[in-house]
Amino acid sequence: MCVAGWLAYLQWTVGPPAQRVNIRWASQISAAERSQAERELGLAAGEQLEGRTWRYVLRQRSREDIQRILTDRRVEDTFHIDRGALRVGLDRPDMSSRLRTLLESDRVGDISLFLALVGTFLWWRARAAFLTVVRRSAQSARRLRAAYRIRDLNGPFHMAAS
Repeated sequence: MCVAGWLAYLQWTVGPPAQRVNIRWASQISAAERSQAERELGLAAGEQLEGRTWRYVLRQRSREDIQRILTDRRVEDTFHIDRGALRVGLDRPDMSSRLRTLLESDRVGDISLFLALVGTFLWWRARAAFLTVVRRSAQSARRLRAAYRIRDLNGPFHMAAS
């Protein structure tokens, strides 16, 4: 379950939900058209970088959502979007390529949930096995106490009849 938590943490702190993308808007669109496009394309927390280039958080990151951004006539260019894979590309050169690929796949949420469910199931099974051992130990202890009580009733110096 620790791995599931770690993956979820990575997903939300350095994964695609945290990666901002740059969009350069076409020269002919007005501020009102840009605002409308931001709403339609699921762009949030817009921050103007320079000229017509803005930085955003993508609220919707499905392949279809990214395809809509890439084919929108109001969008001239993008950065941090993998056009071939239709996904957000992470700007994390310090991260291992395997981990970056995993995070970019946007499947980490599903994997994390699966691992949490498996971990919960295994914990539940281990708990049940542990309780079975405790119950058996308690039963054995009761039997031993009963056997010693019977012996004590006969007395410590009980002599067999001759």
